[in-house]
Amino acid sequence: MDQLAGRGDPGWLTTAVREISQIRERLSMTADRAFARAIHMNPRTVAKLHPDHPDATLQYETVEKVFMQVGLLLDEYGDDQPEEYRLVFQAQLRVYRAYMDEKARHTSRKGSGEDKKHQSGRMD
Repeated sequence: MDQLAGRGDPGWLTTAVREISQIRERLSMTADRAFARAIHMNPRTVAKLHPDHPDATLQYETVEKVFMQVGLLLDEYGDDQPEEYRLVFQAQLRVYRAYMDEKARHTSRKGSGEDKKHQSGRMD
């Protein structure tokens, strides 16, 4: 079972935390401060992606910036660069899909309730 499940965190954030943690492990950058320094981001922002205590206030756009900075970091990384680019892109795509799925579910739930309210009070 996913250790982040059931904490009230958005599903996309759970996916993002898992994916970014795997990237950090592959790059041997598990320390928040070292990773933040490497991708030129605030350590407090990176700490919000910690698997043991993710912060649901993190915005999707910020996670996209993390992926962008990781891509720039890979330019300097090493010989397995094409493979790592592929893995990072796939991780980013999984986070995007989770975000869009959650957004679609939220929109459809909200839309259903509002439609019923508007239809019941409509005058013909």
